[in-house]
Amino acid sequence: MTIVKPRKGVIDALRGYFIIWIGLYNTFAVFNAIHPNLALSSILLFINDKGWFCMSAIFGYGFGMMIKNRNLPAGYFQKRLILLFCIGIFNNLFYYGDILKEYAIIGLILFYTKNFSTKHPLFFLGIILFFTVIALYFIPFDMKNAGEIKSYFGGKNIFLANLNYCFNLNIHSLYFGICYHVEMLLLTSIGYLIAFNQLESVIVFYRKWLSCSALIMMIGSLILIFFVLEKSNPLIKITFFVYIFSFSVWFVLGFYGIIKKVQKLKQLFVAFGRRSLTIYLLQNGLIFNIWIWDNSVVGNLFWVYCFGQIMILLVSGLLTKKGMGIVEYYWRFWSSRKIEVHQKVWGK
Repeated sequence: MTIVKPRKGVIDALRGYFIIWIGLYNTFAVFNAIHPNLALSSILLFINDKGWFCMSAIFGYGFGMMIKNRNLPAGYFQKRLILLFCIGIFNNLFYYGDILKEYAIIGLILFYTKNFSTKHPLFFLGIILFFTVIALYFIPFDMKNAGEIKSYFGGKNIFLANLNYCFNLNIHSLYFGICYHVEMLLLTSIGYLIAFNQLESVIVFYRKWLSCSALIMMIGSLILIFFVLEKSNPLIKITFFVYIFSFSVWFVLGFYGIIKKVQKLKQLFVAFGRRSLTIYLLQNGLIFNIWIWDNSVVGNLFWVYCFGQIMILLVSGLLTKKGMGIVEYYWRFWSSRKIEVHQKVWGK
């Protein structure tokens, strides 16, 4: 069997594409929370969760590539993820749905379980998958227990409103606090183990077969959701997870096929991917302003904010250093400076 090597920059291109997806989704979600709209709700249902599903796997892949470099001390990984957690808390002041801090925690979990997970990858994934299925089956969709999001923004301090809503989601909603995070751990672990075991070439070689399988799973899941399972059946949450997962796999493989043929498109997304963290923070800074406007006015500014998300991609090109976003640059710089000191303080 001839193994085809994956093209360089694919991960950056995927990251660049999905950071656009996530920015637009978050904008739609906030506008829909303020002024519920059937059209927006339909779009959100179609693109719901797929962006962060893919980004979780991409994050895990990047983390796997980092941890394979045995020349870097343990302190580098630990401090890098602690800094990412701090960036996430800062970002949470602007957007209640921040996921950077979750990625940081999951990254630390993967780091401290690397000996077990890399020696027994299928067993490791099987354990997480088991808990994912159990959680989805038994835990009801109870995110309303955290309250209506608009009610949090009635006060003067919008920053604390974002943090407060995020805190209450994790405390009062078992579905958000457990199901979302277990799913995120599963997806991140998949990307991590793909990188660590160098399975990229195998995936590329079998991409057509995997795409067809994912498409069949996606269609089958939709049939079960709309025509077989009742809304009260707990299996519908598991089936919906399978639908999003299979759609994400199918989409990523299809996107790979496109950028493989259209190099200019690939180069465009690679540039966005290398400053995705900078773009993400700018996106949420823009979304933050939606809550500042009076509710009667904000509905008329929908397309302005969507256009603003596109403009952020161009503006972020000015905020680069050494080929990456300025946030990425200083994040890596602060993580790697004085390595010898980190070895003493953090341990190898």
